[in-house]
Amino acid sequence: MAATFKGTSSVIEQAPERAWDSVSGYTTTRIYVGNKTKVEQFSDGHINDSSGASIVAGYTNATISYDGPSATLRLTYSGTNFGSTSSSTSNLQPSASDIAGVTLSNIWYLEGNDLEKDLFHLEDMQAIFKNATNANLSAFRKDWDEATSARTNPDDVPFASSSKYSGTANGMDAAAQAAYVKNIYISALRGTEFFTVSQYVLRNIKVVPPTTNQSPEHANVGSQFTNALMTATSGNGQSVPAVMLSGISSGFWLKRTPSVEQTTEGNYQITKEFWYSEDYDTNIYGTAISS
Repeated sequence: MAATFKGTSSVIEQAPERAWDSVSGYTTTRIYVGNKTKVEQFSDGHINDSSGASIVAGYTNATISYDGPSATLRLTYSGTNFGSTSSSTSNLQPSASDIAGVTLSNIWYLEGNDLEKDLFHLEDMQAIFKNATNANLSAFRKDWDEATSARTNPDDVPFASSSKYSGTANGMDAAAQAAYVKNIYISALRGTEFFTVSQYVLRNIKVVPPTTNQSPEHANVGSQFTNALMTATSGNGQSVPAVMLSGISSGFWLKRTPSVEQTTEGNYQITKEFWYSEDYDTNIYGTAISS
């Protein structure tokens, strides 16, 4: 049934509505009812002469619904801008200190990322290099570069000889290591320079209100974290749900630069990422943080 207005054609403000959800945070909706023509004029920014009411700037959503000759205007305000202009609505706005430490949402994602690495980063090649002395490693790289540059016959390259290797690497004895390196060299002669690696990526997205006292975590960017530390809840622990890393019992996570984005609701979205590797070079990234 359509509303009937008697005695006034003013736009009348009703009691406001307050809401909260984990994505948008706090919102307040101011509601105005009246003759549809008056409401439409009011929504265009006109001051209602009879009541003296006016639209408060800063709303993020506006809707008008019609019911016969009447209409209802709903203006929604988010963040700390609740459109409050009188004592009747000002108590809806929490103080900045009340919501400074609030986290509206905090979600972890385990995703995949593909990247290319050169042939020397193949797992078995790295295992072989770990057995080599500095002198042998230097000689190997010199022989490899000269051979690939000259397109030397694979049967004639020095590193195809088992005498160049010792011990075991990923279960390969000296002869197997020589055969493996020779095959990789053949692939290089065929034009293969890189191989694709599919790695894990941990991404955390946190949404906080506009008056937050939380900031992006810049500490230890570029450092590697042990796998165990990712699920730890103390120290530098990241509090990743253990189920997300189930089956990943070792390895390391490289912390990337965080990012911050302001959302349409006025909140802030803080994102941090960690890239997984079974073995980051400690000469480059330092010793892994474990506590």
